[in-house]
Amino acid sequence: MELIVPILVALIAGIVSFIGLVISKENKISEFRQTWIDELRKDISDYIAYTDKHSFYYKITSQNNIKAGGSGGLQKEGLDLYLNEYHIVYSLYSRIKLRLYPKDEGQPKCSIINCLYSWIKSHFFAHKTKSAS
Repeated sequence: MELIVPILVALIAGIVSFIGLVISKENKISEFRQTWIDELRKDISDYIAYTDKHSFYYKITSQNNIKAGGSGGLQKEGLDLYLNEYHIVYSLYSRIKLRLYPKDEGQPKCSIINCLYSWIKSHFFAHKTKSAS
């Protein structure tokens, strides 16, 4: 009987310790998931903000160029800013894509990536086709 009590105490302590370890692991996984979601949300909001800013800037500078007697589009200094902004937007798009699909395989045909790419095409390339016609 004297030997059973310490064994039971050790067994109970081991079980409690194991349960605490499992709970701690689950909490850490939840923290990683929340961080991942927060970073994805930030990238998506930055992506939309840069795309809108870029689209608005292109529209305004093209109109100002036409008012000044030009053919529309961007001048040299505007083109540098345009390309820099495009680089930032495409970088954000790539980060979002890599976060959602770290591997090339298994990407669904209709996804948030396709929506974001459609967004970038409509905001960046719509003005080129309008000003070209």
